Amino acid sequence: MTGGNSIGRVDKPFLRIGDAERDAALELLQSHYAAGRLSTEEFEERMSAVLAAHHQDELDALFTDLPADPQARFFDETGPVGPAASPSALTPWQAPVPAPRGGNAHRTLSVVLGTISGTVWPVALIGVLFFGAPWRVVLIAMVVSILTGTIQRTLRDNKALPPGDED
Repeated sequence: MTGGNSIGRVDKPFLRIGDAERDAALELLQSHYAAGRLSTEEFEERMSAVLAAHHQDELDALFTDLPADPQARFFDETGPVGPAASPSALTPWQAPVPAPRGGNAHRTLSVVLGTISGTVWPVALIGVLFFGAPWRVVLIAMVVSILTGTIQRTLRDNKALPPGDED
């Protein structure tokens, strides 16, 4: 079988298989389905094909696009890992959330930028509508708002702010 899967595999692809090989293939398919590599429709199609299989090569064809180890991960909490690498000791739901870089200084900067961005529009509109300020004040407000939003997004994308902490 390609991909290194062994489901009661023998080296003769046209050799007939039995219930033990089919059961092993179903178990492997269930593991890949649980890992999210197969949609429900794909899982059901492949499961039907496993149950109808008579020869080893029929099983092999069902696993060519799947890694040999159903628990293999290509990304972990630190980023990409080698092809078909073993999973880390921590599963994604148990992995610790990394502390935000930059600490309170970045959070304070984000709050200040959010405050500026949130108040520049009302001040500009009040100035134009009630005090006769020129309309270019609205353009200045737009530029200030775009700049503060861009800086906040840069801080968040660089992981200086935890998700959801942007103001």
